[in-house]
Amino acid sequence: MILFEVLGIAETLVKYEPGKGYLHTMNPLSKLALVISVFGLGIFAAAPGVPWFWGLSLFLVTCLITSTGGVHLYQEFKDRKPYIIFIVLIFGVMNLFTGRGYEAENILFHIPPWFTVTDVSVQFAVTKTLFLLTSIVVFTLLLKSTHLSDLTYSISKVGMPYAVAMITATSVRCVPMVTNSLKVTYNAQRARGLDLDKGNIKERIKHMGSLMAPLILVLIKTIDLMAIVFHSRGLDLSNKRRTHIREMKLSAVDLLTIFISLGGLITLIILTATGIIEWQFAG
Repeated sequence: MILFEVLGIAETLVKYEPGKGYLHTMNPLSKLALVISVFGLGIFAAAPGVPWFWGLSLFLVTCLITSTGGVHLYQEFKDRKPYIIFIVLIFGVMNLFTGRGYEAENILFHIPPWFTVTDVSVQFAVTKTLFLLTSIVVFTLLLKSTHLSDLTYSISKVGMPYAVAMITATSVRCVPMVTNSLKVTYNAQRARGLDLDKGNIKERIKHMGSLMAPLILVLIKTIDLMAIVFHSRGLDLSNKRRTHIREMKLSAVDLLTIFISLGGLITLIILTATGIIEWQFAG
């Protein structure tokens, strides 16, 4: 079932994996700065008029940092390669047609009455797809190399209330919980005779309702239990001092990473705001 494969890919991307690479030893704040920088640069690289190779270069650099830093995704992606290619192609085709509204001299082909593919729409599709892939890789870099408690503690150290930091970090890690709940519900419904692969489209949609209704109830019950757990731990919006099993200090490498990442992004924003670099965001 393709839904399980997609959820399996999402679970792989957010699951923390211990390691000895330099990404695992870096302070979570420096990795957050790297995520913000890559995301911001990705937005610039995906803008109309920016050559597509800037987005490709950012994607390749992000992949290089991830692979050399101790986060290994190659095998996971290799096992699910057909589904990943399908998702990327679908996203690329959607961007190909949603970018058709920009003026261009070269019309590659036209499918009456709505679909027109130009050189600009091809540029739009390539850059937006590269931006999607880069965002996935950089967020994977953060989540797979950072323990949940370390991420929560680091966010709270910069002034965010611990409760907000805890809930934010936990919500990202809930993808495996949703996947497991879906599998349990699906197997339980199959034992009762549910078959999602039979019937026409209308019947399959109706069968999906039989799957989603109990799944939502299971998730609501889980959320209620998590709320009780958070309440029992005294989580509130007060920014009171909390202890941590280990202090994560900012090393020279962390400070350099934060300076280069955020400094480069801020410099680009200033140059754009002052008109030294012409940049137009659309889409």
